[in-house]
Amino acid sequence: MSNQQRSPNFISIAQASKELGVSRTSVYYYLERLDIATQKFPLDKRTYISITDFERMKAVKQAAVEGSH
Repeated sequence: MSNQQRSPNFISIAQASKELGVSRTSVYYYLERLDIATQKFPLDKRTYISITDFERMKAVKQAAVEGSH
């Protein structure tokens, strides 16, 4: 069972990158700029962020695309 199945409140950095249509580097840029904390789980090499923070990141990205930031 993956951690995302156990923790539906989190999304991996890789999945966030895919869903946002940006590179992982861009995701880390957003993490830094928005002061978003990451989460690691035991026995899992992946890094996660909360779904709430992912939604905030998505909104900021959309605003930038629309030029309304």
